[in-house]
Amino acid sequence: MDTAKLENSAINGNRANAHLVGLLFLIGEDGVHQNITKALKFLNLAVDAGCGDSAYALGLVYASDSDVSQDFKTSIKYFKKALEFGKHEAQLDLNRLEPLVSLNDRLDSMQ
Repeated sequence: MDTAKLENSAINGNRANAHLVGLLFLIGEDGVHQNITKALKFLNLAVDAGCGDSAYALGLVYASDSDVSQDFKTSIKYFKKALEFGKHEAQLDLNRLEPLVSLNDRLDSMQ
């Protein structure tokens, strides 16, 4: 798949294409090589344009430890953004992560 037109459209503000291109680069499908840097760029463009699905995807990316360094605080930030945009599934992930971050913060302050 030639993503050049989609990328250009995304850069020019097409939220749906930004989300699609971000996912293509994240997963590496349809002849598109996985490129995490580009995936994050385009998913963030979509988030900036109000895409809850992209915010949720970024929350999942940062909650896992596969494509980027695991960062629960960043994950929580994106899950909260996803909720703001109406992606209610993010609440379940927040319910799991927020207590972990709170516990880690308390343990770090004890050291």
